[in-house]
Amino acid sequence: MTTTETRRPAPGESRPYRFPRFQRGRLNGGMQLVAATVPKLPLVSIVAVVDAGAIRDPEGMDGLAVLTAKLLLEGTVRRAGAELVDAFEQLGASVDITADWDSAIVRLTVLSTQAETAIGLLREVLREPAFRDRDVTRLKAERHAAILQMRADPRELDRRIGRRRHDRHLRVRARELHRGVDDALRGRVLMRAALLTAGERVEVTCAHRRIGRILEAG
Repeated sequence: MTTTETRRPAPGESRPYRFPRFQRGRLNGGMQLVAATVPKLPLVSIVAVVDAGAIRDPEGMDGLAVLTAKLLLEGTVRRAGAELVDAFEQLGASVDITADWDSAIVRLTVLSTQAETAIGLLREVLREPAFRDRDVTRLKAERHAAILQMRADPRELDRRIGRRRHDRHLRVRARELHRGVDDALRGRVLMRAALLTAGERVEVTCAHRRIGRILEAG
């Protein structure tokens, strides 16, 4: 029996890469604009980062920013959620709206030939959300179930608690942490959308107005 030893090929030269040139400016309302042209693919990608994250949740309304972001794609005053999804899919567009601790983030990617239509549809989402009561109730129930599942997984709890302990914004709520790590980390910092109380639709609408004011100012 014979074996043939093969020599691992040597790596080739690294291909040169040129970073795109970024153009920076400010819109009339003060929003910072950063744009770059990458001609390789006929795509337009837009990312809007808005100062409307969980750090802005009112006292006793933890989870409001997350719930508001999720509700934006559940339908507008003109279209139900399913119609909205179909409209974006027909354009071949990818859209996502999320909220983290610091900010609300809006993402849109679409073919450049469909960019104008997709941006118009996104404008409808941001300016004319329906916030239907049934959608608020359903998303709260889903969030509640997700939190219960997470709390049953020690590894997930450990990962989240460790990450939050290193979050610089925890210094703002240091007194809450001293009163109880379980309540602050497992409750507030994990964004208890399921615990939003009476008047929740009104609060969601108010949270959305903050996003709208910032975007319209730009």
